[in-house]
Amino acid sequence: MQWMNPGAAIWSLVFIAPVVLYLFRRKRRTIPVSTLNFFKMLAREHQETAWLRKLKRLLSFLLSVLVLAAALGALLQPVVSPSTGAVRSVVILLDRSASMSAVSPGGRTLFDEAVLRVRHKLAGLPSGVGVMLMTYDSRTEILQPRTYDRRQVERALQAISPRPVEGDPGAALLLADKLASLDAPAVIWHVTDDPPGRLPDFGPDQEAPAARRAAVEHVQVALDSPVNAGIVSFQIRKLPLERSRYEAFIQVACSAPEQRDVELEVRLDGALTAIRSLPVAPGERQSVLLPVSAAAADLLELAVRADGDVLPLDDRIVLRVPEVKPIKVVLASEAVDPFMELALCSLGGANDMDVYYAKPSDWPPRLSFDVAIFESWLPDSWPGDMSVILVNPPRSLGPVNVVPVETGGLPVDSIRSADESHPLLYGVATARAAVTQTAVLEADGALEPLWVGPMGPLLSAGEIHGQKVTVMAFSPKVSERLPLTASFPLMIGNALYWSVQSGDDAARRSCRKTGSLVETGGSSVTWTLPGGQPSRPAALKGRWLELDRLGLWRTDTGEHGAAALLSLRETLLPSLPPASETRADVSAETALVRGDLAPLLLLALVAVLVLESWLFHRHSVY
Repeated sequence: MQWMNPGAAIWSLVFIAPVVLYLFRRKRRTIPVSTLNFFKMLAREHQETAWLRKLKRLLSFLLSVLVLAAALGALLQPVVSPSTGAVRSVVILLDRSASMSAVSPGGRTLFDEAVLRVRHKLAGLPSGVGVMLMTYDSRTEILQPRTYDRRQVERALQAISPRPVEGDPGAALLLADKLASLDAPAVIWHVTDDPPGRLPDFGPDQEAPAARRAAVEHVQVALDSPVNAGIVSFQIRKLPLERSRYEAFIQVACSAPEQRDVELEVRLDGALTAIRSLPVAPGERQSVLLPVSAAAADLLELAVRADGDVLPLDDRIVLRVPEVKPIKVVLASEAVDPFMELALCSLGGANDMDVYYAKPSDWPPRLSFDVAIFESWLPDSWPGDMSVILVNPPRSLGPVNVVPVETGGLPVDSIRSADESHPLLYGVATARAAVTQTAVLEADGALEPLWVGPMGPLLSAGEIHGQKVTVMAFSPKVSERLPLTASFPLMIGNALYWSVQSGDDAARRSCRKTGSLVETGGSSVTWTLPGGQPSRPAALKGRWLELDRLGLWRTDTGEHGAAALLSLRETLLPSLPPASETRADVSAETALVRGDLAPLLLLALVAVLVLESWLFHRHSVY
């Protein structure tokens, strides 16, 4: 047994009072009266022997001592600890992910509650048990190696705080199990807000262990009925035919006992531009597309509000509207198709796209370009330093294998779309398109078919060794309806913008998820938190920056971006399961018999007071 509050032992001095009152009793007073008849009658009714009187006095003294002992014991907060041989080591696995920042009705965060639980459990461990402290969010960290000094563990607990990063409990449990097995028998105290049914046994990239080598006790600190709404997905892009306008894709989720109305606010440089009310059912996601009329470098803010929200980390996104550089395009053809020329001219101004025309005799060009469009002509060698768009290819070249149609083309009035969600088909009316197929494209290559006709793919796109390739196996000038509709210039614009957009650029232009790593060339970084002032520049260790905060970041070399939580797992806060559900996975050999005796002592105090009242007041036996 150990005492959590040994300083309260000073109150043991109150035991002097009942001892003094028992040993030193006041001398009986003698009072003259006019008659003794009445008092003699009382003496006969309550006549008792000397030994019974002493027994009652002793019983009264013992009850008084028991009342004081129970009160003092409750102040000392005794905790029953296991025997030293029951377990040799304990691994504390503490969840520090974003959801642990949720605030309880009492104003305390779940992380504070988790640390308090750990301290109570540590007080019940004997001094011969080693303790290791680990924390995790997207990565697992060992804060305190195995030690027998509880003060070191306490100092490590004081230095921990939750981070706005999604948690990965599977990988953390797997590592904790391996470390706990080094000093068996051992037990893992997993303190988290996730219920046991939501916790995986291993990480997404790890193989499942054959059997647990250490017992796991899940200590859950979730709220009873949490309410939280947050942004779980976000992307911003330029509209292909309106380069001065953007479109934002936003996905909102809500954790609540019933459906909630979530209010979405959009601000540009602090000015409110749009408000949407979204009815979101519990555990579901609501998506919305919002047009954004903004210039490059404008500050875009998105915020969601819901009554009773307990987690503010996922409520806001702040980013700078991305600046789009002009796309350098070269169109190589023996005779430029007027429909192709018209489509390129309609895509944007001189600040959005630079288009150069080249004859076969001018190839290869002396300048560098982002995208090359080959229309009804191909060079002798495949260009590997730029993205390529092939329109009506006359032969095979490089990774593209085609067979020309000798009869002048096959009209196709009914086109089947293989992937409507592909960026090349954004806004394109496939059902109204009619083309003349002039080449048969290989269907089993590295390119993904997007349009399919009777003779195979009509439109294919894909990335081959980091190079984006688009193939249109039809001729616009001999097609029936396609070049006369808005779908053709829209398709050409989609192909150009998709060709120059790399995965890293797309992640930077939208808001990157916290916990991600960004490769930078700077030596320091400055963060601007939502609604706050820029922080002090922090030195970068190496060329990688971990996005461990919310808001805007900028390096000393000018690289910049934004970070947000964007996690469905953290936004959908779990509720506390019923008490009947099992929360521990502890074997009988390493089960820890613990208990805080303070509530029992308080119950004993009340019981003694009731007994004393029943004996000496209700029945008047004293």
